[in-house]
Amino acid sequence: MFQTLEKVEGQMQGITTESESLLKKTNHIASDIETKTKTLDGLMDALSNVGTTVGHVNQSIQGVSESVAHASHERDEKVTKALRWGDAAIELYLKWKRKKVQ
Repeated sequence: MFQTLEKVEGQMQGITTESESLLKKTNHIASDIETKTKTLDGLMDALSNVGTTVGHVNQSIQGVSESVAHASHERDEKVTKALRWGDAAIELYLKWKRKKVQ
């Protein structure tokens, strides 16, 4: 019976040693995961900032595009008016010239 108790005690010592080793490894893994998670938090914040910046750039580009379209539209209207005035001036000149000839 004494030998049986010695065997059980030896097995318990082995289990205890193994459990301690497993606990240390688990703590190390948990610490590593925590460190990596903190790193990922920084990365996620950076990505969020990039997304915000891209949104602002898109808004700026849209604003510039609208300004260019508006300026182009105004320029087109001015060119159209100038052409109409030019046509009217030519018509008047031709009428005046016809009357002068007659």
